Amino acid sequence: MKPALMSAEDVRTLTTVSPATLDRWVKSEAIPAPIRIGRVRFWFVEEINQWLTEKAAERQVQ
Repeated sequence: MKPALMSAEDVRTLTTVSPATLDRWVKSEAIPAPIRIGRVRFWFVEEINQWLTEKAAERQVQ
């Protein structure tokens, strides 16, 4: 079974952030690292979903 991938646009839509914010998150390692296929960045759907779940849990603790 092949892992599902999300494009940068998909991640931005899901998180409602700008391209610049997504770039900052990648540089600061605040979001799981993308993989590159050619010059295009992709994220594993499972990793992004896990990251969002963790962020939601952090919010509930505060």
